[in-house]
Amino acid sequence: MDLLIGTSNKGKLGEFQMMLAGLPLPLLSLSDVGLAEMDVEETAVTLEDNARLKAEAYAKASGYLTLADDTGLYVDALNGAPGIYPARYGGPGLTMAQRRQKPLGELRGVPDEKRTAEFVCVIALAAPGQGDISLVRAGCKGRIAQAEA
Repeated sequence: MDLLIGTSNKGKLGEFQMMLAGLPLPLLSLSDVGLAEMDVEETAVTLEDNARLKAEAYAKASGYLTLADDTGLYVDALNGAPGIYPARYGGPGLTMAQRRQKPLGELRGVPDEKRTAEFVCVIALAAPGQGDISLVRAGCKGRIAQAEA
């Protein structure tokens, strides 16, 4: 049995490959199965549903057991923004560096004790042709720094 890692993000793919290296099954990328150009639109309003959408779509297209995820960043002083949209925060046309700078600018003047946030990740595992999808949700609470390190 092989496991497809359903992400086109090369950094995230590398992280999953490192975390799952001890599993007794081969790990495949979207490129390995000819799906590098397939983009699953994240149309849902929850991390769980977006992770599920991606896992199901890649499992169906590839025929492989598929792991996919969705992540969010919830900053208390920004009323939960960027939420489920960290990669799109600030609108179209921004680089990832600009997207990281946007909340830092919005938090300018906010004291450290009020810069609380939570990073949340949901991982979905889908088998092709089966309705059952396993979901795992975990979060990490912390504070947003005053500037990038």
